[in-house]
Amino acid sequence: MNIRIRTMTLAVMTVFLFIVGCGQKSNVQNSVSKENISSLTNSYHLHELDLYFMKKTRNVPVIVWTPIQYEDARGEFPNYLLRKANDSVYYSEDLYYSVYSVEEGGYYYVFWSNLGFKVWAIYLKHTFELRDFETLSIGSIYQDLQKIDPRPETNATPNSFTYSMLSTGELFRCTYERSGGEGGYYQMTIIDISVVNELEQVVGTAGYLLYIEKEDLPQGVSAAQGNGRALQNDVREVA
Repeated sequence: MNIRIRTMTLAVMTVFLFIVGCGQKSNVQNSVSKENISSLTNSYHLHELDLYFMKKTRNVPVIVWTPIQYEDARGEFPNYLLRKANDSVYYSEDLYYSVYSVEEGGYYYVFWSNLGFKVWAIYLKHTFELRDFETLSIGSIYQDLQKIDPRPETNATPNSFTYSMLSTGELFRCTYERSGGEGGYYQMTIIDISVVNELEQVVGTAGYLLYIEKEDLPQGVSAAQGNGRALQNDVREVA
């Protein structure tokens, strides 16, 4: 008799947890936005977003990783759109990103692991054309890239990578060799240049930009047409 009661209790608990889990999944799915980014009429200043999501100030270009949670960010910056990243190859959990309109132009993207902790943050003022990077070649340095794209997505591994978003939805990737290290300063020299468009090509090297839907990318002229120069002195590191 006791065994039967315990079995029935376990079965009821299993059903209850299943219903709760389905409800939570449904709530997450319902929170995903379907609106176009043009519906983001309220904007935030770039320095506010940088300070919160990257602990980055205007005068100190050093990024400090902090465990920011999605629910806390909602309270700080309530005006955003939430997307679910397709075909995530980074995590076993679902990957999402929120989109914020930036007062200085463009959009700010924050990536979340299963709507829990922040895993990455990226700012895009505009996209680029491949011809914008025609002055770069093997042997160029990181600062040469920054003259074109002041805030590339950067992965600081022993063989570092940077990614810049092209208007085609592809990524312009530079691979670097690091040298020096005296006084904490490394020289980053380009040893390879390529264009990537598949998630499998960026596994382990960041490349979160590739998860952003093309419809969510900022519109506007590229650096070669005279835009984006105002941020040339704004150093961007890994979030």
